[in-house]
Amino acid sequence: MATIGQLAAGVAHELRNPLGIIRNSTFILHREYKEKDELKMMALNAIDNSVNRASNIIENLLKFTRLTHDGREWINLKKIIIESTGLNKKSLDEHRIVLSIYCENDIKIYMNNESLKHILMNLIQNAIDAMTGNGILQICCFYDKDNVIIQIKDNGIGIEEEKVDKVFEPFYTTKPIGKGTGLGLYIAYSEVQKVNGEIKVESEKNKGT
Repeated sequence: MATIGQLAAGVAHELRNPLGIIRNSTFILHREYKEKDELKMMALNAIDNSVNRASNIIENLLKFTRLTHDGREWINLKKIIIESTGLNKKSLDEHRIVLSIYCENDIKIYMNNESLKHILMNLIQNAIDAMTGNGILQICCFYDKDNVIIQIKDNGIGIEEEKVDKVFEPFYTTKPIGKGTGLGLYIAYSEVQKVNGEIKVESEKNKGT
């Protein structure tokens, strides 16, 4: 994971250079065609919007790929959930999945920032993979006495009852060959254990997880 993170960060940094050139070039063209050619201005605005979108994707990728350390901090939970789901926006759109986030703005959690991202990303990706299309993904956060509860719910294909207890085992996967490594939920489980947390799964076949 560290190697993949370094590779992704390197690619993201390299993409910034051509995007900067594109941004500077459109800035020059904007001055030349401003109020002179409506069609060209529309094209330039479309390029600018795409550059901004690509820049935001790169920024999220760089945040996600920074190597995990042992430091902990107070994290705004809603903010990091929005960042994590943003990285999966393409998959959510392609699968026509409706995303709902129910989380108060002031809920904070004390743990490692990158660790929490890994947990959320793995759980969100598993939920997306479980829905074939037109699904609903709900993420809810709330306080329960001194604990913070995060619930991630999908209405996908579900997991057979006899397989539920195995999902956190390393290299165990219910996905087709080539679709999963069987490490995602194991990593999520391990990261939760590091902060003395608890992770549980409830699932019903053809109803959701």
